[in-house]
Amino acid sequence: GYRNKTQGRLSIRANSLAEYLAGIRGAVTTEEPRYAAIGIVVDDEYRQLNANILQIENEYYSTIRPKPSKASKARPLVALAEDGVDYVEVRTLDLSSADPVGMNQSELRFIEALLIYCLLAESPPLSAAEQAEIDARDLTVAREGRRPGLKLVDAGRERTVRERGLELTAGIREVAALLDADAEGYVAAVDAADEALRDPERTPSAALLAALRSERASFFEYTLALARAHAAYFRDFGLSTAREQALVEAARRSIHDAEALEAQNSRPFADYLRDYFAAT
Repeated sequence: GYRNKTQGRLSIRANSLAEYLAGIRGAVTTEEPRYAAIGIVVDDEYRQLNANILQIENEYYSTIRPKPSKASKARPLVALAEDGVDYVEVRTLDLSSADPVGMNQSELRFIEALLIYCLLAESPPLSAAEQAEIDARDLTVAREGRRPGLKLVDAGRERTVRERGLELTAGIREVAALLDADAEGYVAAVDAADEALRDPERTPSAALLAALRSERASFFEYTLALARAHAAYFRDFGLSTAREQALVEAARRSIHDAEALEAQNSRPFADYLRDYFAAT
């Protein structure tokens, strides 16, 4: 997801579910003057749902966010408050362009070990200043992560990406070792992350740059060729006749159900919107 400058001013922390919900609730009920100037309904057409900092809570983009059960039909804000957190959505991960499915087993093992480490590691509540420091650090790495010697502010002091990263992987490796008791490949996955921290030429971004140079292609040309190769990879699997018929039938049934739902819903959109926003 993407944040605009207005969202960037928000300080929503996940020290507790109650604190997180209070921050989101404030954002979806506080009017932003610049949005108000646009108007909501103009010439009988909606320009936006409302003029608040966030029109709906789904617009809030962060590195990770709590989510309610997908089975709930309530507004997310209400569902989280009433039913609690069903899962967390990790939004800071990039897909791997080199893998047809967007990631590989080693990366999945590392992510699993990382998230378990985050669950178990000592994590005192964050202040607004600490949250701002974390957000700035994320942005700096996203923009300048390949710059040699890049330093980040961590707990008020400057540290290199390599130094801080290796400190974290040391803790993650302990979790990986426990996971390897029932499986394999977790410690190896952390080792691969270590190698990338020690040698930037082993990072996915370095591999992409090397491919662009060797292929003498633009980013667009190379990624288009890669997308076509991935499409061919999946086409080679083929579908059984029964499986293909099942998918066609599922698509037909979905279209029919959508049309039936739209035909029976005569409730004015403005009424639906009013009731939706009343639930906070």
